[in-house]
Amino acid sequence: MLVNINSKDLTVSYDQFIALDSINFSLTGEVFSLVGHNGSGKSTLIKTILDLVNINAGYIQISDSNGKVVLPSQMIFAPETGSVFRDISIKDYFK
Repeated sequence: MLVNINSKDLTVSYDQFIALDSINFSLTGEVFSLVGHNGSGKSTLIKTILDLVNINAGYIQISDSNGKVVLPSQMIFAPETGSVFRDISIKDYFK
């Protein structure tokens, strides 16, 4: 599925530590990869896209090619170390 991910002044912090500081970007595609140094905010951005952390300011919007909002439950996250969740069958992983 082709998606558009747009952010404007996106800011996320953990207590007093600012992990993402007013970032702006626009991406369009089916598969994305984040590359950066340790501590650069890659995991925080993924968690923000998946609605796992709260946004302090700004916004992030994910939509399909028709402009319909894409929900985090419609996305897949494949961490580099891999994860296996007990409540998901092998068949569902491959789907």
